[in-house]
Amino acid sequence: MTTQDFDELAGRIEGIARSVMILAGTLQRQGMLDEQRLQASLRIHAAGLQPTVSNHATVARTLNELADLLLTDYQQLKARERSASL
Repeated sequence: MTTQDFDELAGRIEGIARSVMILAGTLQRQGMLDEQRLQASLRIHAAGLQPTVSNHATVARTLNELADLLLTDYQQLKARERSASL
């Protein structure tokens, strides 16, 4: 894989991750998604991955990183809501 191929793949993966975050945030604000439950499910899935899954460690790390981002997004949303109500 060339550097250009790697950069292309990395950019596409980042784009997908950001899309998931935007979608989750939008659905959460509309009351259609429980972000805390989603981030917990991502962590549970990461912990339960079988070692036979291709790139097991990378997949688990990515799921946990997405869960961390969702948790941060949720915390920031709640902080904004508290600030707005003061």
